[in-house]
Amino acid sequence: MKAWIFFAILIIGVIKPTNAQNIQYSVHTENYVSVTNFSNCHTNQLCVNYGLQSRQSGSFIVASPFASNLSNQDISPLVISYSFSDGINTYNSSDPNARIHVFRISTDSNGKIINPNILLLKWLSGNNGSHSSVDRLSYLFLGARSVQNVTCSNIATAPTGIPDSCESAVMDSSSSRALPTGPLTWLYGSENNQALPVPALSEWALAALILAMIPIAYLLFGRRI
Repeated sequence: MKAWIFFAILIIGVIKPTNAQNIQYSVHTENYVSVTNFSNCHTNQLCVNYGLQSRQSGSFIVASPFASNLSNQDISPLVISYSFSDGINTYNSSDPNARIHVFRISTDSNGKIINPNILLLKWLSGNNGSHSSVDRLSYLFLGARSVQNVTCSNIATAPTGIPDSCESAVMDSSSSRALPTGPLTWLYGSENNQALPVPALSEWALAALILAMIPIAYLLFGRRI
């Protein structure tokens, strides 16, 4: 076998395209600094206390890293899945009672998330898809507050376009609320929590590179055969 053919085969064997991986963004607040828990649990109410040792945390998955210098961008269409917790409730994309009400972010010059505006809610009562103003819910406003067991006073389609959401809610003696503090801590990596891969050539670009290398290999090795 000629040396330049061997050289081309060697390139094909060593340089392999890397499959794209979904990106997971994870975040958490500091522990709650203030809680206001229910004082009188009415019949059939889901009354639960927040604790000062709890905090907001969660993650969401998208197909690729965010561009730099986004400004209050609605990224809800890009979210493949999500899961957040407020210490009492889990807000999960697989839960039919969960809603993405708002999911907006800004990014800095490096594409890192700043000033997120993420509001998730979860229905605690009523019929899914046809809730009324007497139904109760919890919600998580990332970095701002967590609220448990409030009455929805205005059923509406969310700004994200998701129907059967809640535009405003009212606390009562069966409700609880917790306030986090401090900056949000963000981490990101591949969906399986491994380090992000170095960007790789596509298969077509790799093939073109190999074809371009063959004449070079021939010039280097061909005359020696």
